[in-house]
Amino acid sequence: MPGHLAVVNAGGWGTALSVLLANSGHSVRLWCRRPELADEIAQCRENRVYLPGVAVSASVHTTTSMAEALVGASAIILVPISRATRDTARLVARYVAPGTPVLHATKGLEFPSLSRLSEVIANELGLDASRVAALSGPTHAEEVGRGMPSAAVVGCSDASVAALFQELLHGPTFRVYTSSDVIGVELCGALKNVIALATGASDGLGYGDNTRWVAIRALSPVWPVWAMSSPRAPASTAATDGPASRSAAVARRTKLCAARPG
Repeated sequence: MPGHLAVVNAGGWGTALSVLLANSGHSVRLWCRRPELADEIAQCRENRVYLPGVAVSASVHTTTSMAEALVGASAIILVPISRATRDTARLVARYVAPGTPVLHATKGLEFPSLSRLSEVIANELGLDASRVAALSGPTHAEEVGRGMPSAAVVGCSDASVAALFQELLHGPTFRVYTSSDVIGVELCGALKNVIALATGASDGLGYGDNTRWVAIRALSPVWPVWAMSSPRAPASTAATDGPASRSAAVARRTKLCAARPG
C-alpha cells in the first residue's frame, strides 16, 4: 500500500500493532501523547513503559505531532483507551483526509452514553458509521508483539474496508477474519470483560470450576444483550459465540490480581 500507516496511541496494544504492521513491511507512524515516550521508543527501539521486551522495528517512526502522524496516511488505526476515544477522535478529525479507511482497536463502550466506539469515532470524524471498522479478539499485546500465533476479527458494515484492514494486519502469526456484524464484534469485546472479571476473581480466590460456572450463570443476562442488539447474531449461539467465549484473557489477569490482594 502506498504511503504510511498511522497508529494513534502508543500504549501496549498500539505499539504491538505497530510492530505487527512494520514486521509485514509497512511504514508506520506511531503517535505518542508524551514526548519522553516517543524519544525512548525512537532511541531504544522498545516501549519499556507499556510493552517491555518487544523490539520495535526501525520502520516505526514515533511522533507527538498528530499532523505528522496522519497527513498522507493510507489508513488510520486508533487505539485509545475507551474513555479517551471521543477526545482522541476530536484531535484526529482535522487531519483525516476524505476516504481514508479508519479502524479502531479498543474494547469497551463510551460512558455514560453507552455508545459503541465506532459510533463515537464516526460522529467526531463526520463519517458514515459503516466506514469505521473495529478490531477485536483474544489478543494480549505482548503475545502479538512477540509474534506468538494469534487471531482477531475486523468488523465493518463495509466489506471493502474490512477486507483492506484484513490484508494489512494478516500475517504469518496473526490471522484476521472479517465480519459484517460490527455491532456483535464491539459488544462481545466489551461485555466479555464483565464475565472475565467475575470468573478471574473466583479463580484467584481459590475457588474451582463449580464456582466459575455459578459466576457465568449469574451473568447470563449479558448474552441476550449481545444477541438482541446485533441483528446478525442468532440467539441460539449467544452462549457459545458471545461474550462468555472471549473471556479467557481478562480472566487470567484478574485471577493473578485476586491471588495477590493488597
